[in-house]
Amino acid sequence: GDLLDHYTDHVSMFWLVYITSTSTINVAVNAAHAVVACGYMARCGHYFKHSSGGNFVTRLVEENNYFNMPAMLWNANTVLIPFVKMSYHIEKGLPQNDSTLLINIFDALGGLVTLSYTVAVCLPPDGRSRKGK
Repeated sequence: GDLLDHYTDHVSMFWLVYITSTSTINVAVNAAHAVVACGYMARCGHYFKHSSGGNFVTRLVEENNYFNMPAMLWNANTVLIPFVKMSYHIEKGLPQNDSTLLINIFDALGGLVTLSYTVAVCLPPDGRSRKGK
C-alpha cells in the first residue's frame, strides 16, 4: 500500500486525540503511537500488518483486516470518540473535549489497546506466521 496514506492516517489520528482529549496519558500514548508508526514505516518501508509474522498482540489487532474488538477499541480511541466529541461541539455547542463516563471508559479501553499495539510493534516477531501467509 501507499505509505503516504498510512503516515497521514497516523498523524491525523494523533491530532484528533490531541484536540479532543483531556487525558495527558491518552495524548502521550497516541503521540508515542504516531512516532512508533511513522518510525517503523520509515525504517521498514511498509506498514505493520505487512511484516513477516508479528507477535500475539499485533496479530490480534490486525486479525480480519482490523475488524475485531481490539481493533475497534483502538479505532474508537483514535478516531471515533474524537469525532463524537467534535460532533457534540459543533452541533450542541459543548466544549470540544466534553465527554460522558461511558465514552471515557471506552476511550480508556481503546487507549490500552493503542498502548499495547504500540509496544508490540517494537518487539521482534515471535516466529509464528500470520493466517493466510
